[in-house]
Amino acid sequence: VMVRPASCFNEEQDSDELGIDCGGSCGACTGGTCREASECNSGVCAEGRCVERPIITGITPNEGAVGTFVTVSGENFGQSTGVVTFTGGVQARVPARCAEVSDGWTPNSVIVEVPTGAQTGPITLKIASSSLTDVSNDSTGPDAGVFTLSNATHPGICAVNPETGAIGSVVRVIGAGFGSQ
Repeated sequence: VMVRPASCFNEEQDSDELGIDCGGSCGACTGGTCREASECNSGVCAEGRCVERPIITGITPNEGAVGTFVTVSGENFGQSTGVVTFTGGVQARVPARCAEVSDGWTPNSVIVEVPTGAQTGPITLKIASSSLTDVSNDSTGPDAGVFTLSNATHPGICAVNPETGAIGSVVRVIGAGFGSQ
């Protein structure tokens, strides 16, 4: 356990901080050099650099059939595409429809398609920057539960284009499972 000043948690750059809530007495910022975890604001030192640990906070939907679009929500996923693995050891991929507009990976969410061979159980997310992982039902962060493989089908949305507009604007919804309408 590290005791840090209250200013290290106010989402402002103040005191001796080099960034928002990091540096100085708050511990090194992400990317800073370290020898041990206590030197980092994130509490994680990997290969001599301070890194953020990924934290899964939600799985939506948390049940469905193979092919269902699933959004894994959380924190510290990074900008680079990592790996999402379902129970059964099967890696998930960005749905082909979603790949038209993005790689499905953001710092706070990932959109994947339930792969063939997936089984009911927790989902594991591994980030590219440090190879650190989180499991949806472990003690790192909140318990986001497990994904239950079922016969249920759900519509899935990857993107809306344009993202903003006036009332009555025409938008394109990119996804699957909307039926024939």
